[in-house]
Amino acid sequence: MSACGTPPEDQPLPAVLEQAAGWLLRLQRPECSAAEQRRFEAWLAADPRHSREYARFQELWSQLDGLKPRSRRQSLAAGLAGLACCGALLGLPAMDRQECLQTAVGEMRSELLADGSRLDLNADTVLRIQYSQHQRRLFLERGEARFVVAADARPFSVQAGAATLRDIGTTFAVSRERQSLTVRVLEGRVEAHLGAAPVAIGGGQQWQHGPQGCSAVQPVAPGQVAPWLDGRWIFQATPLAQALAQVNRQHERPVLLQDPSLAELRISGSFRMADREGLLDALLLLYPLAREEGRDRTYLLRRGGAE
Repeated sequence: MSACGTPPEDQPLPAVLEQAAGWLLRLQRPECSAAEQRRFEAWLAADPRHSREYARFQELWSQLDGLKPRSRRQSLAAGLAGLACCGALLGLPAMDRQECLQTAVGEMRSELLADGSRLDLNADTVLRIQYSQHQRRLFLERGEARFVVAADARPFSVQAGAATLRDIGTTFAVSRERQSLTVRVLEGRVEAHLGAAPVAIGGGQQWQHGPQGCSAVQPVAPGQVAPWLDGRWIFQATPLAQALAQVNRQHERPVLLQDPSLAELRISGSFRMADREGLLDALLLLYPLAREEGRDRTYLLRRGGAE
């Protein structure tokens, strides 16, 4: 995709059909939010094909309404299957799911996919979805997401940079920064493919890859798999630069390092994501750091030349 949520001019028609059907079903839900409505309006205005195909699915849906029980309208999977069948009867091509999900700074988002899998996206995250008849592929461009994978004959994989993560019936979270990748598995098993032999990561384990190479598989507590879902940052000997990347996902005013040598300073602790100032106060108290305020950002620097 050329931009998240906006298909390029040469995007195959099945992808546009999939998006149109998906929006129709989302807007049927009572819990559809104003933010989703705004995203739908932006999608509708992004390409003339969007409004055209959406109108076709509205017509199909009105016909289904008289044929199917109203309760089926509340089922995303059943509704999508019904629309796909109608499309086949009309001679439309089979629909592959191609979509790009994006969250802004401070925004989180959950999605239920047609196969029953659930996605939870942390703030400032970009994730592309490519579902076909034979495989389920997702591409984490940046940020952090948790995957609760439904059983399906098609393999499920997440591409994060050079690493391919293959799911084997599991719940897991992936965090991708500029130069680092962290995989945490709550249950089941994930195989990480990155050059050499695959690394098996089981439930209650985590694995990391960064500029220094790959870490050994290590234990991780259930509450640390995706602590951002509970509104917390949990750092365990985390490089300061990596910790600040998580902080900056949640707050518009970024915290930057004025001294690059501080990037590898290891910090630990549990902090509320809503309390940016509390985190900064703790860092200044526990570590040799000082802060300076710029016009639209905060800088951390080494305090008094301390080592």
